[in-house]
Amino acid sequence: METQVCNKCGKEKPLTDYYFRSDTKTYRKDCKDCFKQAKAERESKPGIKELRALKERERRAKDDGTINAKAREYHRSEHSRNVSRKWAKSNMDKIRNYNRTQRARRKFALLADESATTQEVKAWIDSQNPICAYCSIELSENQIQLDHIIPLSKGGLHTIDNFAISCKSCNCSKGNKTLDEFIAYKELHLKLIEASDKKH
Repeated sequence: METQVCNKCGKEKPLTDYYFRSDTKTYRKDCKDCFKQAKAERESKPGIKELRALKERERRAKDDGTINAKAREYHRSEHSRNVSRKWAKSNMDKIRNYNRTQRARRKFALLADESATTQEVKAWIDSQNPICAYCSIELSENQIQLDHIIPLSKGGLHTIDNFAISCKSCNCSKGNKTLDEFIAYKELHLKLIEASDKKH
């Protein structure tokens, strides 16, 4: 069996313990264990996920359509489907538990006695100023989205006192974050933007 010495831990290991690089058609110089450890250390740094997301948004903002086209092509490929199937097959318990929890929380929130009806939701939206509660931009009628301040998945209810008018961008960014989590996320996001501007 062919082996290789890891340039990080210095141990001699079989090539099956190294990731194969499709771009250079060679095996990585660091073994899988060292690679995973280094990756975990990078991921644990504060703000790293937000910084990566910011860089991705900047990259896509400069895109002429090539990136999205390549992404669509990859996700439609048989390789992508095989990777997804493989992950799903080995994580069925995680998927079932997640889906079961999400359904139960949403069902409880929507079926609670105090839940707002469709008519009440529409009347509430019509009575509000068409301004995003999070970024204060003015919205047209078809741009208005309804956000749950406390997400349904975290115990929030489908009631008028838990509603907020939101734009699509803020609604997507907030996701299932609580209000405090979203405010902290936006503050960190602004700091990262300012730091990025100073570099340029």
